[in-house]
Amino acid sequence: MKKLKRYAYLPQSLTAVFNLYGQSFPHFPTVYSLFAFEVENLESFGSALGESTILDPVDQRVDMACLLNKGVLLSADQAADRYTPTPTPSNLLGIYNTDNALMLWYILLYQVLLQAEQPPIDMSQYLRRDFAF
Repeated sequence: MKKLKRYAYLPQSLTAVFNLYGQSFPHFPTVYSLFAFEVENLESFGSALGESTILDPVDQRVDMACLLNKGVLLSADQAADRYTPTPTPSNLLGIYNTDNALMLWYILLYQVLLQAEQPPIDMSQYLRRDFAF
């Protein structure tokens, strides 16, 4: 999903630039989060997720994971000693054990999503080519 190109936006005279994942985007990028009710071991799940995505470009990785019964997997900025909702090239996947996983995940996710704005979409881009306009 995160690898799909966005091409159906109508051009705008004023444009915003979005800075996420350590880079700039002309549109708000896809934020991808996993949600699960339970996991047996948060650390082993986090290790497996980290190992399977470490070679992916930063903007195509899973941003966060909420595992209700254990905690949240999120980006750990070790230099600043803090957690962030989206990864950057220098961050590692962090594990935050908490009984309030849903609240932490929700707050961090909305820290990003409340900044999102989308330009109008040209729906004709999704029509088959046999329609003539």
